[in-house]
Amino acid sequence: MIVFFTWNRMKENTIQYLRLTDIITIFVGKFKIQRILMITAKFTKENAAKLIGTRCAMKSNPRSFLGYKRIIDTEEYAVFEHPVKAASVVAAYGDIVVKRRGNTLFYIPNVRTPFLNYRIELCDRNFPGLIKDSNFMQCLLLPYMRVVKRDAYVKDVRLCVFTDKGQIYHNKPARNKTCEGFSKSGDSIKFEESVVWDLPGRKHPTPHNNVSECECYYPGLPNHCYSYTPCANSDSCYHDTYGNGGFEKSKEVSVGGEVQLCSRFYRYSQTLQSNAFRFIGTGTRNDKMNLIGTYCSNVEEGVRVCVFASSDGGRQWYCKYEFSDTGEYEFQQGHSNAWGTNFGNRIKIENDVDCTESNITICKRTVILPETVDGTVKTRFKWNESGMVSKLQKGDTVKVITQTPHGLTTGNIIALYSKKIKPHAIDWMLADGVDEDGNRNGFQFKIKVVDDYCFELYELVSSAKPTLPCRHIHHINTLKDGWIIGTGEIYPNGWLLYLQQKKADTYAIVDASEELTIRRINTEIDSVQRTMGAILNDSSAGDLIYASDHDTLERNAVNDSSFSGISRSSIGVFVGKLDAIDNRNHFECVYDAIEPCYYFQKLDDMLVFTGQRGELAICFDTDYKKWHHENLGCTVMYYYGCCHQYQIFNDYILLRK
Repeated sequence: MIVFFTWNRMKENTIQYLRLTDIITIFVGKFKIQRILMITAKFTKENAAKLIGTRCAMKSNPRSFLGYKRIIDTEEYAVFEHPVKAASVVAAYGDIVVKRRGNTLFYIPNVRTPFLNYRIELCDRNFPGLIKDSNFMQCLLLPYMRVVKRDAYVKDVRLCVFTDKGQIYHNKPARNKTCEGFSKSGDSIKFEESVVWDLPGRKHPTPHNNVSECECYYPGLPNHCYSYTPCANSDSCYHDTYGNGGFEKSKEVSVGGEVQLCSRFYRYSQTLQSNAFRFIGTGTRNDKMNLIGTYCSNVEEGVRVCVFASSDGGRQWYCKYEFSDTGEYEFQQGHSNAWGTNFGNRIKIENDVDCTESNITICKRTVILPETVDGTVKTRFKWNESGMVSKLQKGDTVKVITQTPHGLTTGNIIALYSKKIKPHAIDWMLADGVDEDGNRNGFQFKIKVVDDYCFELYELVSSAKPTLPCRHIHHINTLKDGWIIGTGEIYPNGWLLYLQQKKADTYAIVDASEELTIRRINTEIDSVQRTMGAILNDSSAGDLIYASDHDTLERNAVNDSSFSGISRSSIGVFVGKLDAIDNRNHFECVYDAIEPCYYFQKLDDMLVFTGQRGELAICFDTDYKKWHHENLGCTVMYYYGCCHQYQIFNDYILLRK
């Protein structure tokens, strides 16, 4: 059988339902593509795209690419700009590209045949369980090794869609309960909600006293705080659409050789600024495991700042580390004095409670930072008593009335410690004691000061365990055997962590549920910090290359009488030795940037630096001395992936020739 298609015919949806038995001949313009197929499967757009795409070459120096127009052209690279009101590219990996217009995605299976694409609307029909009024936020194309049967792996790519309400969806759903199995025809545009597992030992709140092992009694929160997304497979409303059995409320993982329980990741709110899955500063994708890190303002709304890992293309995500909140904000930049108001939900009680006979002590928490260069991420808490509670008063949120001036400030983190019998109405709030590891029972709270004798209680959403503090995560740079994670802002919130993953062999199993090695690589107040990208080469030189978004970090004064008392700014790209990381004055500036950095990564053989207001710098030089400089109209902040030699960012595409 010979089947002929014209261009118009190719665009019709009927192409999805034709069956092939022998020879297909397709005419695209003046090109004739013929191939013998020994299959009888459905002829989908995706199959057609693969068939035609293998016969189409990528242009090495085009004037446009995927609708983006070339604005800069050099011998080594070109830059393409996104036209106003046109669909924008939001994800790319290999041949696959995803474009977006509003809340509509266009899935292109092969970039060489962009006319063959799937239109995907963000709606409950396409994304089952979608929260009402959800909007598209970000997406990723993630390579992974799909387990199709026992000891059999196939390299595949999944599309993950992140919404502004904190949901994650993935295409190509698992088709088996014991392993993912082979995908079926059309699975590229079939989506299932991904599951996110919390840190081992952290429990999900419930309004009921009869709690399960993975839950804790925490009444008075909004109803959505108690729900599970995706729906637990034990729930009556769960429907096993794809035959994979869904997800339970908890999952067992191994930590230090012991079995521990991971509950579902707790989302305290559904706003954009509380969305822990919002991220920037990503690099190249890894088909063994991928990471994202939380980037939100974390000033006027609280957010759980976490590192998440997935080894199955985003079907399951695991929280691998959660940062804490200092509760005190010496460094404040912008936000109209709102620092410290990064609250969670209001705390509700049914009636006022007299506490005069209960000896309830207010304990203020302070984070004690690591002081030694030992690589551990271990911190501890110090607690200071701030008076006794006279009364808890109901309202929009609980008001604490104190017997004496409390001396607290807005943003402080406290625990209420009862030294006697707890009043029954608030026993769930009160700790049995506090120590360097946190509180025993009860909860910690953020406070808002009303006056010297009164403050309000709010939910603490950040880590209640002693961890390194930060405001948010600036970047995750991919290394050959792991990642470098950088946080903001400056000390005590500016940290660099190394997370290791050595396994690269196809048959070396990598599971994101496993315990990962995390090392802190800076310690001191004078260290390299507030980085927007950091690269650590595996070489005898031990070079660390970084760029920062802070302009006034203290540096040594210039050794010249005419510059006496003058030091240079801290923006630019710097190179130095890893063992000098705690003294940034030992690092040499190799690129004189004019703007604080917003993105810094190694992509292929390029070092790519972008500034806050559109500065672009590219380096191909192994000595980091020669840089190409451009000025773009918009800020380049988000990296969407690589399509052959095309590096995709928000509003711009960079072609490496």
